Amino acid sequence: MALLDVVDLSVQFKTRTGHVQAVDRVSFALERGEMLGLAGESGCGKTTTALALPRLLPDTAIVTGSRIDLDGQDLLSLSDREMEAVRWRDIAVVFQGAMNALNPVLTVRDQVLEPIRLHEPATNGRAARVRVDELLEQVGIPARRGREYPHEFSGGMRQRVMIAMALACRPKLLIADEPVTALDVMVQAQILALLRGLRDELGIAMILISHDLSVIAEACDRIVVMYAGRVAETGPVVPVFERPAHPYTRALIRAFPDVTAERILIDGIPGAPPDLRTPIVGCPYLARCPMAIERCSVGEPALREIAPADSAAHAAACHRAEQVS
Repeated sequence: MALLDVVDLSVQFKTRTGHVQAVDRVSFALERGEMLGLAGESGCGKTTTALALPRLLPDTAIVTGSRIDLDGQDLLSLSDREMEAVRWRDIAVVFQGAMNALNPVLTVRDQVLEPIRLHEPATNGRAARVRVDELLEQVGIPARRGREYPHEFSGGMRQRVMIAMALACRPKLLIADEPVTALDVMVQAQILALLRGLRDELGIAMILISHDLSVIAEACDRIVVMYAGRVAETGPVVPVFERPAHPYTRALIRAFPDVTAERILIDGIPGAPPDLRTPIVGCPYLARCPMAIERCSVGEPALREIAPADSAAHAAACHRAEQVS
């Protein structure tokens, strides 16, 4: 049985002008020890989807769905008090922007110690401090630096502190929201290698959110490409990158430079995503798609396995998926 099974997850936000459908019937599963990448442009719904799992969205959000099952427990059926016990212990989050997520007036050791004190009150102070030192060493930070403050760390080291905090209560699922954004290429590689190493060592399942497809290709086993709050394509990383079956996925891949190929201008994606304040008729990618046909403007394409199937789990929401791939 999969560790995480999400079925028909939808999220609406209440605004002064009405409801905005930010996530629309998203489904995916995650096995133990697997790393899943959520990819897409800014505003496509990937972060909203991930933060809906531990119920960390603002009060204006309305979360619905058939099921969000984590290790046999339906998170949608839990009360707010019951969800407090799930966060950090079962699901932990590495938030985007480590400097903003860390408290500037508390030492790094105290901040990593906080979730242990909160969720494991029976752990005595000495044992908790020993665990914090071990966590810092595990993510590549000398334990002696635990008494320092966030401003004394570089961006990459602050990101390591956030990862240590997320691991403090030994969660089953780790959500990393843009963990390497704004870091230089060398530090990005170090953080990705750290996440892969922790996944292999601890057997933790991970969801990696990124708009950078090269990061997803480097770190993840499977990918979910989102557009306008919906799943455009999903499957194992290699088939999706080698034979994308949705025009949006293909456009995203072409928008990133190939350092081994001839130097050419990068193709952008013309147009803009649809306004989610109004209902979408037909394919949400219609206005930007170079392969659109009349059928695309009438019926929304269902997510289906592509044929000929190079992977049983490779699916795309496109009427012309076979022609694209």
